[in-house]
Amino acid sequence: MDKNTTKITGKSAIELSELIQKKELNPHNLYRKERLQIVAFLRSEGKSQYEIARFLGFCDKTIWLDCRNLKRNSAHLVDELTLKRVAGDLIKEADILVNKAKKAEDYKLAWQIKCELIDKLQSMGFVYKAPDKLEHSGEIKAAETKIYNIINNLGSKEINDYYRNRTNDQQVDGQSGHQEIPE
Repeated sequence: MDKNTTKITGKSAIELSELIQKKELNPHNLYRKERLQIVAFLRSEGKSQYEIARFLGFCDKTIWLDCRNLKRNSAHLVDELTLKRVAGDLIKEADILVNKAKKAEDYKLAWQIKCELIDKLQSMGFVYKAPDKLEHSGEIKAAETKIYNIINNLGSKEINDYYRNRTNDQQVDGQSGHQEIPE
């Protein structure tokens, strides 16, 4: 390894790939671990083993072995996955996305994320799903349509104004002049 290797240690696979593409880095100067990261990244980008071998300047068999090792190394992850862990990760990620959407004042997106999370958790069996005959009853369908129309017709300014007024009312006298909406 040359002294250039110490400068590249700690860089992401994307950054290393860009350096290789610009001919600023010789792939043969990489540690094996860094090469595996680049191979994994390029495979995730849809590149074939042949394309990766040409890009990195290694023989096909080396890249084939790298891909095989990546598969073997990730096989233990399947054992660690449980339905509860997946559901927990979904909830955590959805919460992050909802908070980002709210910061951007995109309340429709926040609502959509929550609805999709509920659908996903229902499909996984974590959230009770009402029987089909209740889901399609006229009253429930009308309520769903009304809520959907209200959300689609409200711009983020109106929603923001509503929450600002609601907060101001609560701060002034400890009570809201608006009817509480259960969450």
